[in-house]
Amino acid sequence: MTTTTPSNLPTITLKPPGTPGLSLIEHVNLNVPPAPYPHPDLAFYNERLGLPLDVRKSMNVKIMGSKTVWVNIGCSQIHLPAGPVGQKLRGTIGLRCLDLPGFSRRVDVPITDGYVDLTSPSGQAFRVRECDPGQDDLLNFRGNMWTADSNLLPSSDEVHGRLEEDANLVGIDYLEMLVPTGKVGGVLKFYEDVFGCHAREIDVGVGVVSVGGVMDDGRSLQSLVFRESGDVEEYDGHHIAVYVAGGEMGFKDVFERCKQRGIVWVNERFSDKVEDWEGAKEEKQFRLKNVVDGWTLEHEVRCKGHKDSRAEVD
Repeated sequence: MTTTTPSNLPTITLKPPGTPGLSLIEHVNLNVPPAPYPHPDLAFYNERLGLPLDVRKSMNVKIMGSKTVWVNIGCSQIHLPAGPVGQKLRGTIGLRCLDLPGFSRRVDVPITDGYVDLTSPSGQAFRVRECDPGQDDLLNFRGNMWTADSNLLPSSDEVHGRLEEDANLVGIDYLEMLVPTGKVGGVLKFYEDVFGCHAREIDVGVGVVSVGGVMDDGRSLQSLVFRESGDVEEYDGHHIAVYVAGGEMGFKDVFERCKQRGIVWVNERFSDKVEDWEGAKEEKQFRLKNVVDGWTLEHEVRCKGHKDSRAEVD
């Protein structure tokens, strides 16, 4: 599959948004199937990629496949809860690293055209690129380098907490998702109308939504990339978590637009059961589903001050 990366995007004219926009792709939630310890997905994320575990869920490593484990990637995460089968984003998760040759040696995968491509045991595709000079700080909001969380864990191999090498990966760069042919325009309009994001179709059937603001050169800190395809897999229930910019008022505006569209959604699997503004205000989050007819993706939508926030987001 051909992928698009933010480094290749044309300049996007920055216009004053009438709505808040998105400030962070915080996590991707992918079920992992039951497996004996050590779980193959744990070995992939923690040992092969070098991603440290979040201490809040590190006690679950021996029963991964029964309970959730979180792995940290800069200010973002991948959540790996138990499920009957493995889930995957219908596309590619793009990551940034500080030293691509070093990462290539670590995972024993050659660099091809400036990228390292890998696939998790559950079938999730990843593409890793090196940060541009000076850009490694862009995902460390307020100067926080959250991969340091691993030093709170015992230095025991059994716990899978501390690694000899630096994780090297500093953040989620983009999420590229396949959408049905003819749907990319509607998807981009959804993010413009609901979140106030800057969105643009950059090629026939390829669109990009900016996350975290737009730099002077037209690139965003993170991106959602949508590519049309005649072969899109059936939605398997995975979700992404995003933070809304603009504080509580911006968050309320987004919630009300989703409520008017009838897309506020309760996922019975999780403890938050938000159906109205009072619930969203208390939880500092809500969930939505059904982006456009014919393409579904659950979003866990959060605002500044959420109890699980790992970064100061505006």
